Amino acid sequence: MDTKLIAQLAGYFLIVNLLGLYVGHYWILQDVQPTIINDDPNDVVNSFGLLGYMLVGTLVILIAIKFFPDKVLYWFLKGLESLALFFTSLITMAAFLPVAFAVFTAMALIVIRIFFPQFLLWRNVSSTIATVGVGSLLGA
Repeated sequence: MDTKLIAQLAGYFLIVNLLGLYVGHYWILQDVQPTIINDDPNDVVNSFGLLGYMLVGTLVILIAIKFFPDKVLYWFLKGLESLALFFTSLITMAAFLPVAFAVFTAMALIVIRIFFPQFLLWRNVSSTIATVGVGSLLGA
């Protein structure tokens, strides 16, 4: 086994989780609770609702893959990716920055991903920020 790679993955895992805990704590202090089906976050119906949203979203993507022409499909999936990245990055950035600057930063991450796909480091950074946002929202 490559110990250097394992150490890098463990470090990445710790960084993402620590950031997620901080952002989740921030949103708990702001008294923000995501509403999936109803306002009670402890209700089991929310789990089924989230699963239903994921299944419907997957179905929409599979139908698009099957029936959309390649060019339309490419931009459809890029649009979905950009929307998801924008909102999840905004969740993360709003915990660290003023909202106006957080919106600007989230939009900048999307521009970098779309127009400069060769910059893998920035793609990884934006994915990490989005992961922190999703994890903190689901955990808060």
